[in-house]
Amino acid sequence: MKTTKISITARISLFLVLILGMVQFSLAQTSVPTTKANTSKIWGAVDGISIEGMVQGPSTEITPLQIACVFEYTEGDIFNSPPALPEAVNGMVHLDKSLNGLITEIRKSGKFAGHSLETL
Repeated sequence: MKTTKISITARISLFLVLILGMVQFSLAQTSVPTTKANTSKIWGAVDGISIEGMVQGPSTEITPLQIACVFEYTEGDIFNSPPALPEAVNGMVHLDKSLNGLITEIRKSGKFAGHSLETL
């Protein structure tokens, strides 16, 4: 009788794991709606001051200095979704591509480990 209860419990557990896995897989496959870079929208106003949101990634910004937060390297961490954002909305992927893979190269080589207070 005990083996039957364990067998049923194991089957139910396996079924739940499969269901949860399928839900996660389907969520990972959903596309994220994107908005064109350099577009903006006024979200509202408070005390006469307009609140504007602008879609602008680091790779499209023209600036003499840019700061990008990068943490400890794990192979493919900015490209693999999840946990990374899909490529179309992933600013770090866009920045890395615009620099011809320099960020990935520096991290992969070990020249930058991403430890606390480490900078390039």
